[in-house]
Amino acid sequence: EKAEGREKIQTKMQDLEKECRIAKESLDLFVKENTKLRRQKEEKEEEEAAPSHPRQRMQVMEMRLDEVTRRCEILIKNRDRELKDKTDIISKLQERVLQQSKENIALDQKWDERVQQKEEG
Repeated sequence: EKAEGREKIQTKMQDLEKECRIAKESLDLFVKENTKLRRQKEEKEEEEAAPSHPRQRMQVMEMRLDEVTRRCEILIKNRDRELKDKTDIISKLQERVLQQSKENIALDQKWDERVQQKEEG
């Protein structure tokens, strides 16, 4: 019975660790994508600011840049929101792992006390 309880706890801990690892990997992915989008935005801005472009082409490029910037800002806002959500998930998972660890320690102590009482009694 004690082994079964420990096995269940170990399985829960492994599941929580797996969820935490997946959340961290997702967070890393979102950070990389966010960085890539910011870099693309900066490259577009630098490209459009080059003085070698004729005036008409520059105006067309500025309109495109405005559109790309608008889309990037929307994407970045979404990524930032998703990043915050993932961070919140990781925090909750960490709290859950900590709480589970405390419960496991308490359960182990309880079982040890019961075993000692049984041996003494």
